[in-house]
Amino acid sequence: MTTSDTAQRLQELALAGNWAEVSPLAEETALFNTRLLFITALELAAGERNEEAAAVSASLNGPMAALIKALLKGSLEDILASPSRSVIADAWVSLVDPVVSRSSEAAALQFALLAPAVADDASRLEGAKPFYDNGLWQAAAQILGTIPAGSPLADKDFFRRLGIALYRSEDYHNAAAALTAAADLGDDSPEILAYLTWLQKKLAEGGAEHE
Repeated sequence: MTTSDTAQRLQELALAGNWAEVSPLAEETALFNTRLLFITALELAAGERNEEAAAVSASLNGPMAALIKALLKGSLEDILASPSRSVIADAWVSLVDPVVSRSSEAAALQFALLAPAVADDASRLEGAKPFYDNGLWQAAAQILGTIPAGSPLADKDFFRRLGIALYRSEDYHNAAAALTAAADLGDDSPEILAYLTWLQKKLAEGGAEHE
């Protein structure tokens, strides 16, 4: 259903006094528009059009506006110290799928920089999955990189995904370290062994440009 179709349907339902159907459709439309507005601000920020991004963020709700403000400021300090951090963190989690499906790669990476706003390692790990699955490698690596190596969640699968995301981002030195950790934890899959063999050769030749 297009935007115009939705607006027409809402008008028809309202004129008929069918408020029970108006409410969920209106809420769904409002949520869609709010998320689209956030992505607009995110894209503007990614393009360094900061004044425009700030203007758009003024129309967002508090948690979403806080995320854009932190991005424009280049600091998460205000969020980390905020009594509303959990609400802002929930907003970040809720925006993962819309950002993955609708934003550019540059905007996705900007969104990934906000991942430390979420204190829960498990939520960040889950949030990284759609980026990884959709080949947004830099964003996936950025989010996964916020999870400490000593975390209980940092198992062989974690290091495998981190290593592949780093490899795809051409960060070969750190990719080798992550994939080695995966192998040390028991990942002996042919894919990992192939990555490591190639990376060892490349690093030995001095081909790691992203150390």
